[in-house]
Parts: sequence; structure tokens; C-alpha cells
Amino acid sequence: MDEQWQKALEILGDMADGPVAPDSRCFQFAINACGQAGEWQLALHVFNILESSGLPVTDRQFGAAVQACARAGEYAAVEDLFSAMRARRMDESDIKRLALMAGVDDLDASNMQDLLQDTN
Repeated sequence: MDEQWQKALEILGDMADGPVAPDSRCFQFAINACGQAGEWQLALHVFNILESSGLPVTDRQFGAAVQACARAGEYAAVEDLFSAMRARRMDESDIKRLALMAGVDDLDASNMQDLLQDTN
């Protein structure tokens, strides 16, 4: 499993240099692989590359990044991702679902209230 994140990044890089461009799902796979290996900073880096690529970013890619950070106990990064989702006016139910999946019960209660409030 430890080598899977390296292979995922290698494949993503090869695709970017080749005739077939990676899509959002390719980035999601790499984010997941990094997160599962505890490489949350690399997962965020890949997520940031995805965001700057112009490809669509959905709740699935956000979810992969949220889970990578939550697994590592990096709840400030989780809060930043939720804030970015809210800024994009993503569906409130998606934000709540990701919060529950990531186990955000370690977040500060006042911040959690802000994260889960209605985005309208």
C-alpha cells in the first residue's frame, strides 16, 4: 500500500505528459492513494493541482481530500476544504455527508456549527 501512492503519482504525471490527459477521477485516485498512505500533504498538493487545472471538481474529489486530511488528524485543513466547498456553493447535504464520513467530531464545536450552517 505504501508504494501505491507513488505509482498513482507516477501514472498521473505520465498521463499529463502523454496523449491522454488525466480527468478529475484520475486526480481523485491519486488523492485517495496519497491519503491512504498518510501522505496528506501530497494529497492536498494533488487536489490543488486539480483545482488549478480547470477540470471540474466535485464532492468526490473534495471528499478524497477531506478524508486524507482527517485520517492524519489535520482538522484545520479539513475546515479549509469545507470553507472552499461553501465558497463554491456546493450542496449543503454534500458538505454534511463529507463531514460525517471524515469523522469531524474532533473539530471545534463552534467551527463545526459554521461549517454545517445553510450555505444559502
